[in-house]
Amino acid sequence: MEIENGEVKKLWNGTYILLSLINILTNLGFSMVTTTISLYTVSIGASLSIAGTVASVFSFAALLVRPISGAFVDRFQKKKLFIISSVLFGAVVFGYAFVKSIPMLFAIRILHGVLFSVSTTANMALASRFIPKKRVAEGMGYFNAGVMIGQAIGPAIGIDIKNALGFPWLYAIVAISISLPPLLCLFAKMPANIVEPVRSVNTVSQKKPRISINDLIAKQFLLYAMVSCMFSFYNGITNSFMVFIGDARNIPNISLFFTVSSIVLLAVRILIGKVSDRKSLTLLVNCALAFTVFSMACTGLANTLWLILVAAVFKALGQGIGYVSLQGEALKRADANRVGVATSTMYIGNDIGNTVGPIVGGVISQASGYAAVFNISIGLVAIVFVAFNLYQKKIGYRKPAAE
Repeated sequence: MEIENGEVKKLWNGTYILLSLINILTNLGFSMVTTTISLYTVSIGASLSIAGTVASVFSFAALLVRPISGAFVDRFQKKKLFIISSVLFGAVVFGYAFVKSIPMLFAIRILHGVLFSVSTTANMALASRFIPKKRVAEGMGYFNAGVMIGQAIGPAIGIDIKNALGFPWLYAIVAISISLPPLLCLFAKMPANIVEPVRSVNTVSQKKPRISINDLIAKQFLLYAMVSCMFSFYNGITNSFMVFIGDARNIPNISLFFTVSSIVLLAVRILIGKVSDRKSLTLLVNCALAFTVFSMACTGLANTLWLILVAAVFKALGQGIGYVSLQGEALKRADANRVGVATSTMYIGNDIGNTVGPIVGGVISQASGYAAVFNISIGLVAIVFVAFNLYQKKIGYRKPAAE
């Protein structure tokens, strides 16, 4: 029995497992498309600069729509919205197989980013309500591990399918794997702690509800989103410039940074959730920020591979502990009818960091070198550290009571 007296009693229930598997498939498909979209763009006659723009417009569209997606999740039935957005998401991916013009490809990428934002926000909001309240951080830790699994194996699978069958078959396979599994959610029984909007019988005299800023942003979690932004900011910098750093400093096998970071991050995301449900958020986030600063310092100074790998380990520790802890706290504290906007608010921090990090890193590195990028980033983390601790003191945060 998944639900007793309207509440979810067991973490590993059928619906939670289904939503977690869907999350893996969604991110697997996302990685397969992301890895090959620049190749596909060039194959239909675009330049490398246009290919880069086509690839990045997806993230920009997702960032713009993220606040609205949270409002949609809270205002419409979560299960239906997730199913519809996921099916449309898959249909858009299928459209890649038939696009032969650059303007149409831009349009598809924008629509893809919009639907990815809605689908992933709805999936996380829905999954959080199939997790026992006392195990939210643990459940979301396992759930987020699916992101790492999908993104770790997706690029290689995508390239192999493209080489064996071509782009059309690749995008058709991705479309099917994304759009069909969510249909199984039609059979999922909804727990009572999911607040689903219902239409009133007497709608004539009622005014149409307007969307306010509170429907788009969960203000009480904005600082948490900004702390989370610092982890993705650092992630965006390393993803964009680590290979260049390796070339500039003559460090061989620099790609091992990403391998080590991915392995450690996957392990942390699986394990940290259970710890987050029992330890102080302030302690966990402070440790995460300290690990991140240490990693930045190592990367800024490193001229050898071993120090780069140390940086990779501590980067993953900081990102994994910090992100899962903050996200779990937001979902635990969010009202049942605002879990969507809480989810999207936390996603906004990640989207901003991933978008701004490479831009800021490029400007600073060109003007002052790579070491300056990490020195300035350490200063930004220090500011966030002070702001976070002042906020935690202000709200009088306490460690969760022992079970």
